[in-house]
Amino acid sequence: MVGMLETVFRNALGGWATRLHPNETREPFDRARADLEPDMERCRLCGTCARVCPSDAVTVDRDRREWERDLFTCVYCGDCVEACPKKALRFLRRPPGPVSGRVRVSFSKPPE
Repeated sequence: MVGMLETVFRNALGGWATRLHPNETREPFDRARADLEPDMERCRLCGTCARVCPSDAVTVDRDRREWERDLFTCVYCGDCVEACPKKALRFLRRPPGPVSGRVRVSFSKPPE
């Protein structure tokens, strides 16, 4: 009982345990996987990334020349980055902005 009261008082009288995001931010970790971005100049729209995606977050439409990712389905595992034969996918260290609702991020390949 005494040990529990000590913990309660320490938590009640101590400072904040978390940051007040977005007012206080920190630098991302060195190997952070915050956002996924394709390099559409290098991408061949082969669909390898979509086939290896365990959560079916990536879709490739060769007819419309589009690469899409569902932000709420992606688990940031990195399988698509490793499987890309042209190394056209990379993780950014900055997180995506806040959204409300389901969002699909779409990138179009420029005409050749």
